[in-house]
Amino acid sequence: MRGWPSIELLGLGIVLALLVLPLHAFTLGRRPALAAAPIPAPAPERTEARLAARFVHPPLRFRVACGPDTLWDASPPPSSGTFIPCHLPPIDGNIDLRVEVEWPDGTPETVLELTLEPDGWETRSKTLWGRGNVSSLLTYVWP
Repeated sequence: MRGWPSIELLGLGIVLALLVLPLHAFTLGRRPALAAAPIPAPAPERTEARLAARFVHPPLRFRVACGPDTLWDASPPPSSGTFIPCHLPPIDGNIDLRVEVEWPDGTPETVLELTLEPDGWETRSKTLWGRGNVSSLLTYVWP
């Protein structure tokens, strides 16, 4: 027996109409709310950090500065390996520290290791070799 084409077409139309309602609810019924653009956090004015100095021979005078700010000025300097808290300008890839050291007369060529640990950045260390009065610019670089 053959069916009636018009009745088959009507049945197909009813099935498709029933499928359209849930599909419409899933695709067009819920429109995503427009998310507000996030407000960028202001750049910090200062970066908290820790600065450590290690000496082979203790110097008479020791000074570390970052731009116009003196971070560490000690005469006599603290014992080797001492950490101090300090505030650095915002780190945008590098920090330049001016280091001035004075060792006693007769001290052989010696080394100073300066370690910088800024919050949120990797620890970096630099060494400075010299005797007598030494003044140098140490540049710490972060990618």
